[in-house]
Amino acid sequence: MMSLGLDRGDEVVLTATGPQAEEAVGRLAALVESGFGEV
Repeated sequence: MMSLGLDRGDEVVLTATGPQAEEAVGRLAALVESGFGEV
């Protein structure tokens, strides 16, 4: 997330469209919340 210029505690809004949008956003949110395995 450093390439986005984000800091810990910043809010990120994920959006997606399409038949698998809900699953995609859920998986991305889980990845972000896990610290990308680095925290």
